Amino acid sequence: MRGVTGRRAAGGWFISALLAVAAASLITDTLQSAAIIAIALTGTALGTITPILRDAGLNRGRLGSTISAAGAVGEFAPLVAISVFLSGRQPMVGVLTLLLFLGVAALAFLAAAKGQRQWLQRMVSATLHTSGQFAIRFVICLMAALVALAVALGVDFLLGAFTATTLPLVIAITKIGTDAGVLDEHIAAALVGAGMLSVLLFPMLALIGRKRRASSELGQVDSESQIEPVAAHE
Repeated sequence: MRGVTGRRAAGGWFISALLAVAAASLITDTLQSAAIIAIALTGTALGTITPILRDAGLNRGRLGSTISAAGAVGEFAPLVAISVFLSGRQPMVGVLTLLLFLGVAALAFLAAAKGQRQWLQRMVSATLHTSGQFAIRFVICLMAALVALAVALGVDFLLGAFTATTLPLVIAITKIGTDAGVLDEHIAAALVGAGMLSVLLFPMLALIGRKRRASSELGQVDSESQIEPVAAHE
């Protein structure tokens, strides 16, 4: 996310958001509905992109870093946007509260990243297969604490859940829109269906050229391996 890669990822999402707002304004008559549709359209499923890059051998290198950065922005920026614009408070107050929440989350991430926790590993290994399953209870307690923190700060549950795990963005965003009464249920269903189709079709389309290239390279290697023994025999 540093340097040119991060700036391009953020700029690409911003341009996508502007195009999404323009497209959403064609099918809805309110600004809030257009904003929700645009946020849903600009969301990215990073958990879907990462294994695709790994299977294609693109998880490392410049291209993989660029795609991963764009995917990270596309997954987190919609959460920030929906928390600020649909939180039912003034935008500036929403931004300050969001920054406070992100600060607490960042401290938690830093604490978890500082070295290995041998005591935690021993606790998980010793209790995971017992009837008490203390490790699972501990994780549930941690998730409840994050939800409680989200409630105390007045931010959406979506943001608190995103700090324990990743949720399908389109489903969560459209749910918030329909609960707020600013998004039609038919449009929400269409967005969810389009998201399902994109997850199904885009990975296959993205790997078509890659698979053909890999097959041709494999065939070339096989032909060269067959030529070498003949040349050695002659």
